[in-house]
Amino acid sequence: MIYDKISNAKLYAGISAAMAVAMEVLETTDFAAVAPGSYQVREGVYYNVMEPMLRPVEEGSWECHRKYADVQYVLVEGEQDLYTPADRVQWGEYNEGSDVTLAKLEGDYVSLPMHPDTFAVFFPGDAHAPTLALNEVKQVKKVVIKVPV
Repeated sequence: MIYDKISNAKLYAGISAAMAVAMEVLETTDFAAVAPGSYQVREGVYYNVMEPMLRPVEEGSWECHRKYADVQYVLVEGEQDLYTPADRVQWGEYNEGSDVTLAKLEGDYVSLPMHPDTFAVFFPGDAHAPTLALNEVKQVKKVVIKVPV
């Protein structure tokens, strides 16, 4: 898991060619001008622009992926993402089509307040609960860049 400022995104470009593409997209794309939808970039990297309603923590659930890392970025204050190592979670069945396994949100976790100048990367093996309200339930605009691993 990575949680850092966008100004440091270049530090993570060496992880893989696909992560370098994702970090470039994160640094150079004006997501405020991008309509909600899914956008293919290159080298298997794509991103989803969404305008979800944040959920209270008690309505959250863990998710974990096998094929992709998630780069989470918000354009509006108010979201928190939760993190815990995946081996601390009782997982349900893996859905290969959507590359996700879900689980009940319980146990210890770290809260990551998401700001427009920060991002988080959740790798396979990182249980995360995104799109949760930090203080108030409201609609936000966010981006998830999917990076093949």
